[in-house]
Amino acid sequence: MRLKKFERKAFKSFPFLWSLSLFAPRISQDSCHATSPTGSALESGADWSAACAGFSGTWILSSDWLSYGMRKFLLTTAILVAAAFPHMTSAQGCDGAGNCYVRAAATGAGTGADWTNAYTGFGSSAGLVNPASMTRGVTYYVAGGNYSIGSVITWNTPDAGTTPITIQAPTIAIHGTSTGWSNSYQAQAVWSSWYVESDYWTFNGVYRGSGAGLPATDWRTGYGFKINNNNGANANIGGSGIWLGPTSGTGSSVTVEYVEIAGSGDTTGTYGDRGITDNYGQNPVIQFNYVHDTGNCSLVFDAVGKVFAEYNWLMNDQSTPEVHAEGIALRGPMTVTIAYNYLENEEGTGYIGTPCPSDGCNNGRGTWSFYGNVFFANPSEWHGNTSPQNGLSYAFIQFFAGSWTALTFYNNTIYQISGSSPMGACQAVNGGSVTGTAFTAQNNLFGNCSTSGTPGPGGLTSLTYTNNTYCSVASAGDSGTGIQNLASCSLFSSPSTNNFALASDTSAWAALSSPYNVDLLGDTRTSSRGAFQMGGVAANVPAPPTSLIATVQQ
Repeated sequence: MRLKKFERKAFKSFPFLWSLSLFAPRISQDSCHATSPTGSALESGADWSAACAGFSGTWILSSDWLSYGMRKFLLTTAILVAAAFPHMTSAQGCDGAGNCYVRAAATGAGTGADWTNAYTGFGSSAGLVNPASMTRGVTYYVAGGNYSIGSVITWNTPDAGTTPITIQAPTIAIHGTSTGWSNSYQAQAVWSSWYVESDYWTFNGVYRGSGAGLPATDWRTGYGFKINNNNGANANIGGSGIWLGPTSGTGSSVTVEYVEIAGSGDTTGTYGDRGITDNYGQNPVIQFNYVHDTGNCSLVFDAVGKVFAEYNWLMNDQSTPEVHAEGIALRGPMTVTIAYNYLENEEGTGYIGTPCPSDGCNNGRGTWSFYGNVFFANPSEWHGNTSPQNGLSYAFIQFFAGSWTALTFYNNTIYQISGSSPMGACQAVNGGSVTGTAFTAQNNLFGNCSTSGTPGPGGLTSLTYTNNTYCSVASAGDSGTGIQNLASCSLFSSPSTNNFALASDTSAWAALSSPYNVDLLGDTRTSSRGAFQMGGVAANVPAPPTSLIATVQQ
């Protein structure tokens, strides 16, 4: 009886084997089908070949009764696979509803079936879920706690078509089963470093902020997931906080969202850790993250097809002669969308750079679009320019050694990016060896800079600057149409507290269609240049509270 029960469970866990068993082939002959032995006779070892002796017609495949040998083979296979891969319990998950549960402080059976019996972490030991053999199509809820601190977790469960694995923070409202659940489990889960070496993963920390309604607060606090790539002595644990595709052919179609990534904090050039690196993974989606205090670049993308990065706060990278950097390094992606991000206190080549000095990795690229971003320096939140650091960059982008269909900058705010003591330049820089590229800057707002020139024309098929505003910029090299020059930057709400919403409006913008007609906070654009629409509702209304519990009084 127990074997029969296990047989059913094994086939249920691996439905593809059950499907094969239903259609296990038996060679038969139409003319003698009626005289073939019954299934029960065959399973007892009966010989049916004599009944069809001498038949010269067409042989066919029949599934009306199951070959004993085939059924035995498939059952044996299901049992062996189930034993070898205990976590692969089909896409029904550990709880039968498509979910598994991980909680560092759990003391139950360690099966992942509910919050009491949750896995206690990630690894190959008993009671842990193995990142190399997780179940695709399943959501793994990870409660607050520390996981694999001091080491790198490598996510490398083999692909199964395009079926993803989701690693997700639970909330009071959404947490799978209620068995064993406590509202205290909605808390930050912390790791040291992740490497992603297979495809189709979603890492979702789900939430951030405290409902203050200000990005300067809400985008830098309260994340569901955190990577702390600092060993406590300003040295990194992994080469990157998150590394997509560190080996060729891996790390594609990965989404990283609502994750704080804290770097080593090294300012000496000893360590070169990055926030998020994508070497080989195609089509990454990087959104709603906070990346800060890295020993090298905040984000790095190599030849990875489409890049999509939005609603991130990137802050305080480090750059030295030994470990040179930029805020975002773009080394060969075909198309790029960098939208609605804050880039603060970024050192090196530029807030955005294209470091392909000799290998031509940026040749023949498509359109790279940058819109709705805020590029700025806040000296009070910077570690300072101590030797041997390169210091804050005056280039919001420095592009060189490549060819692009177009580089477009729409509705960005660029504010004292090279610092305020002394005030420096803020501009795009053509670093040379550029060919066949159209460059456009429209509806941008530049503030508190000594100068703001246009990039050199070398290698550009067109250079277009229109409808840009300059406040407290001593010398604007823009000779395009629709220029607005203001003596002061009083139109900003509070730059010293990183609030670049508009207290008064700019001159009219040049109207653009979707997706450029929405600002950083989701407000529809009607008039304003820069990253924010003047008077936008979202700029002044705090985020709504979540996870409220109503009590009805009798």
